[in-house]
Amino acid sequence: MLKPLFILVCFFSSTLSAYAKPPNIVTDIAPVYSLVSMVMDSDENVQLLLDGSQSPHDFALNPSQARALQTADLVLYVGLEFTPWLEKPLRNLASKSTQINLLRQNDTMTLPYRGVEGQSNALDPHAWMSPDNAIIWLEIIADILVKLDSDNAQNYRQNAKSAKAKIATQSAAMKTLLEPVAQKPIVLFHDAFQYFEEYMGLNMVGAFTLADGNAPSPNQMKRIRTVFEEQDVACVFVEPSANMALIDAANARTTKQVVLDPLDVSIPLGTDYYLQLMLKTTKSINNCLIP
Repeated sequence: MLKPLFILVCFFSSTLSAYAKPPNIVTDIAPVYSLVSMVMDSDENVQLLLDGSQSPHDFALNPSQARALQTADLVLYVGLEFTPWLEKPLRNLASKSTQINLLRQNDTMTLPYRGVEGQSNALDPHAWMSPDNAIIWLEIIADILVKLDSDNAQNYRQNAKSAKAKIATQSAAMKTLLEPVAQKPIVLFHDAFQYFEEYMGLNMVGAFTLADGNAPSPNQMKRIRTVFEEQDVACVFVEPSANMALIDAANARTTKQVVLDPLDVSIPLGTDYYLQLMLKTTKSINNCLIP
């Protein structure tokens, strides 16, 4: 009599273990990967599509990434404004998964593109650069994970609460650091920091390439040359792949320059990535603006 009972207990134990397994999650970019990992307190079941070295606007999935989408329980992505190529794979490969477009969540603070002709109502997708949005997204991520994996609901809630507190504390310190230099005129090579600028109260007076990532038009180059002629620009923030010929064309080569990257690949991927990205951005801006 004991043997059948033992087998039955083992069967239910293995069934419950399989049920309690954390969901498989696919994310689009490293900041979202990091926020998900914070809520899960692990990145073991989290897959990243864009590691930051590829262009988010023009990308093709490799076979392993396609398989990850096919087996995903949850896909979290900023929005199709940032990764338009993701629309078809989401429809064809991940149709059975829960899909969360973070930019389109009701509580997400969004800003329109600046200066992009014909896209005045389009959303600037770089919303992760606002710590307020990161805190909102942590709550959204926790809510979804609780629904998908209720056995670990308490852990997800507690991890999200802890992560929100860390971001809030660090963000307050970041504001304090930047406050003395916040009004100095700055120029961006790529207008990817509007959300950070809004949060920190920075004084961005121009950008070479706008938030859509397209090359600047002749009119845009004329405007940026005027900015350098008429304003005492304190710093130009460039990306690793910045076209320095454009900076030369604006007669801005002698202006102090520092690299800023909204998807910084030099930061180790993991739970701390988001905090490190925001801290590095803050310190880089502060160091460039200090006389």
